[in-house]
Amino acid sequence: MEKKSVIILALFIILGIILNFLPHLDYSYPMHADEWTHMALAKNLTSSTLYFEKAPGKDLEIGFHLIIAFLNKIGISYLFIFRFFPVLMTILISLSVFLWVREISNEKAALFSVLFIALLNSNATLLGMVYFVPLSFGLLFIPFGLYLLETKSKWFFLLFTALLYIHPPSALAFLLLISITILYKRERVIQNFLLIAFGGALALPLYLDIFLKKGAETAKMLAYNTDYKTVFIPEYLGWIIFILAMAGIVFAIIRKKYLLLLYIIPLVALMLFYTISGIDIFVYYWRILMYFFIICSAFFGFACQEIMDFANQLDKKKWVYIITILLLAFILIPAVLHKIEANNKLYKIIDDKDYETFSWIKENTNPDAIAVLEPFKGYAFTPIAERRLYTKIVPGKSLFYEARNEEVNVFLNESCKNLSFLEINNISLIYGNCSNEKLQEVYPDVFVFGD
Repeated sequence: MEKKSVIILALFIILGIILNFLPHLDYSYPMHADEWTHMALAKNLTSSTLYFEKAPGKDLEIGFHLIIAFLNKIGISYLFIFRFFPVLMTILISLSVFLWVREISNEKAALFSVLFIALLNSNATLLGMVYFVPLSFGLLFIPFGLYLLETKSKWFFLLFTALLYIHPPSALAFLLLISITILYKRERVIQNFLLIAFGGALALPLYLDIFLKKGAETAKMLAYNTDYKTVFIPEYLGWIIFILAMAGIVFAIIRKKYLLLLYIIPLVALMLFYTISGIDIFVYYWRILMYFFIICSAFFGFACQEIMDFANQLDKKKWVYIITILLLAFILIPAVLHKIEANNKLYKIIDDKDYETFSWIKENTNPDAIAVLEPFKGYAFTPIAERRLYTKIVPGKSLFYEARNEEVNVFLNESCKNLSFLEINNISLIYGNCSNEKLQEVYPDVFVFGD
């Protein structure tokens, strides 16, 4: 690799780091409800009941929870993990994409593919590299697994096993893409599929008990029971990046890179099927989009490479610099502004006061207490305060918890006057703005009821 390429790669990765770290710059806590939930489940591996009325059983993302629990055990705080590990994953995902695209094309296209990754937006539904979630490993392992197959390495199956433990939707997408690769290349087909089967068998201990108990319903554990809007991809990526990616598809056809086209056909088909029917199959819609974007990074790289190759064919070298500057400005100015705008829309569940209060509750209240507070903040209350909750917002639709959340909202809006609600549900801890002489305020906005 030339020194110039190393510098450009480093600059593009640094750009990605800056853009993905900006939301964390003045905020020390996890930024997504999923991150708080993963923290609670990781803590639950090494401590007592933390999650509603009982400890959870096996979950299909236990590999991720084991990773962060281990990191915490060796002295890395959970707050540090969820604040700074998005930076680490941005670096690793960028390098993974670079290796893959360089292998299937060339260094120039690979560098621009990294730029696509740096500029890729994150949001609360699609997730992305602003967050540290199980999907991060999917975005890392999928391009790296494709790279291993391109280099005829036999170790790709271990990534499949890891994803089955860490993020099953990514494991399914990984399985789809590597199967397409194996069948298209027609090299060591039987051997490679046996390796895939062996990789799946290594994860069987996690799934066997769940399969036996839930059967076909296991698949429902991977999706939310909710109605969500489809994404207008040109607007999400930004029109310039989208147009370049689509141009890259044309160049892929011209250059006879048909394998990449085979990757996107089933992904697009699944997205269209959901758009038309509203039904998720195989992998649910939100995640398919992110895997689609990983493949689009290669197409974006192809288009930018073709533009640069055209510039290099011009007689005067100054045109190379002019076209390069114009191309980067054309891409970067709107894309960076677009990503900053997207970052500003990300929600934050708690503030410093909430964190300090939850920490005080952990150290100074009855460990067996059942608490109520604003349901949305319940995501953070469980892993910090380590107390059971009567209710909180949960992913997807749940009539049971929606009814409970409404009860709590009414209770808090009425300044905690309804003592019968507390008595009936054995609630002894309240965090909110209460005005009731029967409640004892033990800390600002923290009240206890009963003994």
